Formats: sequence, structure tokens, C-alpha cells
Amino acid sequence: MSQQTGYGKRAIWQGVVVPPDAADVTLSWTEQVRNLAPQFSASQQFRVEIRNNSNEVLAIPYITGESNQLLGEPTPRSISLNPWRGQTIRIAFVEEDSLGCLNVHLDNISARATPPMETRFDVYLSTTTNLGPETLIGSTTNTFLTLAQALAPNTTYYWKVAAWRSGITSNSAIWSFTTESTNPRPGITLTSPADYSWFTAPPAIDFSAVANSLSGVSNIEFIANGARLGIVPGSSTNVYNFSWVGPGPGLFSITAVLYDNSGITVTSRPINVIVVQSGGTPVMLIPAGSEWLYLDDGSNQGTPWRAPDFDDSTWKRGRAEFGYGDGDEVTQVDYGPDYNNKYITTYFRKAFTNRVMLSSLAVKILRDDGAVVYLNGVEVFRSNMPFFNIGFNTRASADVTGAAETNFFTYNISPAYVLNGRNVIAVEVHQFTNNSPDLSFNLSLEGVGNYVPTVSMVSPANMVSLPFGQPVTLQAAAADTYGIVTNVEFYANGIKIGQRSSPPYSMQWLQPPVGTHSITAVAIDNEGASSSATPVTITVVAPSLDFRMEQSKQFQLTWPEWASNFVLEATPSLVPPAWTPVTNTPQPSNGRLLLQLPATYTNLFLRLRYP
Repeated sequence: MSQQTGYGKRAIWQGVVVPPDAADVTLSWTEQVRNLAPQFSASQQFRVEIRNNSNEVLAIPYITGESNQLLGEPTPRSISLNPWRGQTIRIAFVEEDSLGCLNVHLDNISARATPPMETRFDVYLSTTTNLGPETLIGSTTNTFLTLAQALAPNTTYYWKVAAWRSGITSNSAIWSFTTESTNPRPGITLTSPADYSWFTAPPAIDFSAVANSLSGVSNIEFIANGARLGIVPGSSTNVYNFSWVGPGPGLFSITAVLYDNSGITVTSRPINVIVVQSGGTPVMLIPAGSEWLYLDDGSNQGTPWRAPDFDDSTWKRGRAEFGYGDGDEVTQVDYGPDYNNKYITTYFRKAFTNRVMLSSLAVKILRDDGAVVYLNGVEVFRSNMPFFNIGFNTRASADVTGAAETNFFTYNISPAYVLNGRNVIAVEVHQFTNNSPDLSFNLSLEGVGNYVPTVSMVSPANMVSLPFGQPVTLQAAAADTYGIVTNVEFYANGIKIGQRSSPPYSMQWLQPPVGTHSITAVAIDNEGASSSATPVTITVVAPSLDFRMEQSKQFQLTWPEWASNFVLEATPSLVPPAWTPVTNTPQPSNGRLLLQLPATYTNLFLRLRYP
């Protein structure tokens, strides 16, 4: 840069990102400033300014002063940029001259960062907690250290790490571990069937386990949901087979327990098997290529997003297949602003309705790279993902390539995870690396089961008032698309009051009490599936008895004509009452019954009584 004589203020600047972890950052330049006079005047100045992105001055680390000698030859200068490590700043060279006599030359401008010093880790190991200098077993600049010596069996060791950098030391806590015996611990693994395999009732399920023990196997016990199925005695082979005959429908957690000859007991990792009823109808709950809600902003959603009642109203909407990079996506998701630092996790949610009593259920998923699937907030399986707790930055277990990028993987899960009515499935798809070139997601949810029957109340109508003493007709309409309705039960206020096994599904409720009642019907089909009708509400009312005095020394009683089967009774006293029927015959009049009686009583009490 060269700026010769001229009036006013002139500046050049450059934006710089100062590395956050640099050991030292230095700004250097060579300057030559000349003037007609040998010194700077009060009206002349050359300075270096540190500014923010809004061009506001943060600091002036170098500035000339009045009476400073002007330079005859180029002079190198430097300042430290360490105070601004980790920030984006602007470096400005400013010349200000109201006399118009300065001649400024700048050259060799550079900002250099020294890499951070390496951290050295000293590792101490001992069989006591006294980890002094004599217990140092090695140093490394890596995050691991390979032991040069073998460890003794059945021994507890204590260890710590001291970190050194730039003369500063930090010591870790003291940790411990215990080595096992040199003899391998007995082990057992269920090898067959595969986890979440399903069978049609009544099945014969063949289990196979591999067991090893140096002291020999005494026996192997097979267990389902905590109950013993059977015992297989030890043998010279390490493969043990057992057949479970005739279990009913259900989800069963199976384990195998090894008892060896030294008294050690080892339990296998459990597997799950599903036994379903025979027959049933295929059900497609979620077809592949369905519409989903998704979130692709790289945010950490924690765990609330998995819940059925989570508010996903602001999420994007699209149709599978989702992804990027392969060219077969229906909906392309965002991976962030940096192609080489893509978001690890993308979230998906979908609500669906189930009206089927399911006997089996399977998820078919296309995922690149890994995925975790939740039904109604509960994890049902994970695919190509680690077994520890999953976070938003957890990477998939392996990179997916070749045919695995387009294959659907099938997972049989328990039908118990799906409710009758509204359900929500939630999926998080994870990448193996930040620079993965592609992502894919598609899913179908399929099952086998019995469609529940449909049922609705035909009579009585909702919110009607009915007279007390009259029978109420209860009638329901029921049907089953894939089966037969075998029974319709009627309930009043949650109590069963009758049933019908054939249409028309109708009955008489002979004497409902006065008050408000909730009426519903439950339809049951030939495979035991059931559903309830939307309840209707009725109110049963008692008749009212009206009184009017006539001028002819008569008084008049009226009550509803529908209550003609009620008995009119009278008594001269209520202490105690002696009710007797009134034998006069009432006459119909405008929908009511009318009776005139002579007004000759000192006291007279009347009532209507249902016979």
C-alpha cells in the first residue's frame, strides 16, 4: 500500500478469523512514513485499529504520537492478536493527516498463528491408591496408552492421568478396575431363533444355545417370561437344543441359564418370540412412500419428540423416500450449510389409526445409514446403531454402501406396541460420518390381525327425555368386514343390562329409574375382537301432578296422559301416612288426565305411584 500526500482520513482493512486454539497469533507489517517535517505534528497520525464486523473500533494496539520521529527507512513492526483468539475481526491501517504532507508506505502485511502445543498425558498405575512418581508407566500425546507389561489376574488396580501443556498440569481423579481370572468365565448365547421371530399358534419352537465352561456344564435351563420351560443336561457338546410345544398367543422373552460344575451361573442375553393366532387378515398400517412430518435443522430434540402428544405442528411435511445424494428421493432433506459437515440426525414422525386386533406386526425400513424406531414413545428396535444411549450426535455403527442402500430391512415386533385408535411412530435417522454423501429413509408398517367389528347405537336418540314407567327400546347396528358378529352387549352406566346374539340387535329396558343414563353397546366377533359404540345419553323423568282450585268448590288435578298406568293415592295426614287409592276416574284432556274432586277436605295429600 502506498498513500502519498493528501488531506483527510484514509484506511485499508481486511477481515480475519483468529484461530481459537492457536498458541500465539501475531500481526506483522513493514512501514515507511515520511513528512516534509522530521516529526509528526498534532494533526498527523498513523494507527492500527481492531474492528468488529460492524466496523466498530474494538481496540487501537498501535498508534503514532505527536513529536514521534518520522522514518527515513522501512521499519518492521508487529502486534499480538491473542486477545481476539476465536473471533472474526477486521484489521484496519489508518492514516489521518489534515496538513496533507504524509507519505505512507506499507508492505509485508501478514497474520501468523502458531499451532497449539501438544498435550502430554502421563499415566500412573498401581495396586494401591498411592500413585507417586515411581508408579508412572508411560507418557503419550494420544488419548490411549498400550501397556507394556501384563496385568496380574484377580487383582484390583488404581490409575490416574496427569495432563501437561505449556507448563500447566492437571490431574484426573483416581479410577480403579479389577482383572478377572486367567480362566475364561463360562458363557452362553441363544443362537436360534432370531430375536423377534414370530410363530403361528399352536407352534413348536426350537431353541438352540451355545454354552462353554472349563469346569463343564451341569445343565442348561430354558425360561420364558420368568417361567421355566425345561432343563437340558450337560454334555460333551457345546450346543444345547430344546423344543417348546404349544404356547398360546403372546410375546415371550426367552433366556437360557448355564449352571456349570463349579457352581457358577450365567444367564444369556434374552431374545423375544411372538406367537400369533392362526388365520387373520393382512393389514397395511403405513405403506412405503407415505407422507411424514420431518425436522432437518440439525437441532438436538432430546427425548420429548418421541412422545405421541409432542407438538410437531411446525415440522415440515413431505413424502417418502426422504434423503439426499442418490437421486431417487421424493423429498430432499436439508443437511446444513456445510457439505463436509452435515447434520448427523434427521427426525421423522407419523400418526396413524389402527382398528385391528393385531396378531403380528412387522416394520420394513430403508435406512442409510442407521435408525432408531419408536412406537407411542417406546423404542421398538434400532438398526445399524450402537447399543448405548442415543443422542442427536450419535453416529451410525457402520457406513451403508451397495445394495444395503436400497434394501428394506424387516423387523418383527410385538403387536402390543400398537393401540386401538390413534398411534404415533417416530424415527431418527443417523449418519455414519459428517461428510457422508447420501441419506435415505422409507418405511412401511404391516401386520396380520382381525379387524374389530363396527357398532353404533340406533335407538334411543342422544339427549332425549323419556317418561318413567315406560320401557326403553335399545337397538344397535353392528357389522364385521372380515368376520362374524357373535354378540352385542348393552350397557347402562357401565353395567351390562342385556345382550343379543343375532340381528336386529334390539332389547327392551323395562323399567329404567328416574335420572340421567349413559347407554352404549359392545360388539364381539367370532375371533374375540370387540369395539364399543359411542354412548348416548337419555333422561328418564317422573310425571308431574298439577293442582288448581275451581270456583264451584271443586279442585282440579291433572297429570300426563302417558302416566295412565300410575295410581292416584290420597291421605289426610303424613304422620303417619295412610295412602288409599282415589277411585274417581280421570278423563283425558289435551294430552293430560283430568280429575275433579270436591273441596271438602280439611287436609288432603295426593301422590302418583307406579304400580
